Amino acid sequence: MEGLRFGCSVNPGVGRETEPEPAPAAGPQSVLVAGGGPAGLELAALLAAKGHSVSLWEREAELGGQVRTAARAAENQSSYLQYLNFQRRQLERLNVTIQTGYTATSERILAAGFTVVAVATGAMPRRPTVPGIDLPHIIEGRDVLDGKVDVGNRVVVIAMEDHMQPLTIAGFLADLGKQVRLIYASPSIAPLVGPYSIGAPLAKLSRAGAEITVCQRLVCVETDRLMLRNIHSGAPSSVCDFDSVVLACGGVSDAGLYDDLAGRVPSLHVLGDAYAPRRISFATRQAFELARKI
Repeated sequence: MEGLRFGCSVNPGVGRETEPEPAPAAGPQSVLVAGGGPAGLELAALLAAKGHSVSLWEREAELGGQVRTAARAAENQSSYLQYLNFQRRQLERLNVTIQTGYTATSERILAAGFTVVAVATGAMPRRPTVPGIDLPHIIEGRDVLDGKVDVGNRVVVIAMEDHMQPLTIAGFLADLGKQVRLIYASPSIAPLVGPYSIGAPLAKLSRAGAEITVCQRLVCVETDRLMLRNIHSGAPSSVCDFDSVVLACGGVSDAGLYDDLAGRVPSLHVLGDAYAPRRISFATRQAFELARKI
């Protein structure tokens, strides 16, 4: 439906059966994968299967990256947790050395002497560059899903991401019984979500009485008011009567570690959202392609 090649997030070789599998390593190398999201998990497993000695460092207490966060939404919980459990079992079977709660810094990496370093450190939340965006009632969507914040009862969700993130966050809040207003800057709701996937989240929001608005760009945040502007006409409008504003604005690559290590390790790579924030299938496919070369 989207003109994309058939593929699978769990098995990135699907649809490419005529292409060669990653060949066994000519000689084992000492590999560090920095980051335990989908790209890092897939790459660590593939390289270990080739015969390399692989370590995986994850700064959070659990593996999974944003998939772990998204799994807290009811509609994602079963499938995402099954995926993460599968990846964890695979790494254990392949004797990958896993350290969680351990941040990969350039100093630690250089001291360990890895010959190959793959940076899969994910993405940071993207924040609109508008006045007032740092006021205390502005909350990151990830923090909502992780249960780190109290959003109150009346919540405005600012959607500046064209896939599932805004719908997932709004649906999570609706499940908690919150009054949700979802505001898109784009002319349509979740334009990158396929027609067979968008129905269920929209039905949930409709049943919960959520209000959805399109074509409205956030231009300013005040203590008790959001200032908006229509993307076509430029007509101003405002939203009041809310307890908090939740940002669902996608991410920007967190590739600082890659930049720090450039020219300082024998073989350096970047992948996953640290390369470019995209869907899981793109991240695992990139890991599959990289594993062929190492």
